[in-house]
Amino acid sequence: MRSFRVLALLLLSPFTSNAADEQITGVPTNWILENSNGNTVNAYNTGTSCLSGRLRLHAGVTEEDKNRFWSTIMVAKVAGKSVTVWYDPDLDDCQLTRFRLN
Repeated sequence: MRSFRVLALLLLSPFTSNAADEQITGVPTNWILENSNGNTVNAYNTGTSCLSGRLRLHAGVTEEDKNRFWSTIMVAKVAGKSVTVWYDPDLDDCQLTRFRLN
């Protein structure tokens, strides 16, 4: 009975990630970060299937999120740590939906 309750909770609880999201994990050694077009942050050479491996933070993200992404990638590059990023390949420019330092 207990396992049934756990299973029911898992099935009924909302999922935080979009089913269409794809993810990549790796050390961003070759990533190129660019701040352009009205303070839009782009990452190139990410290894994704997106055009030029480009990932983009959409224009609606907060300045804090932009700074956090930039800092996370720079720390990972310098320290040789891996990051995981999730992105929606169906949106224009493969928009980032989540990221983390591993």
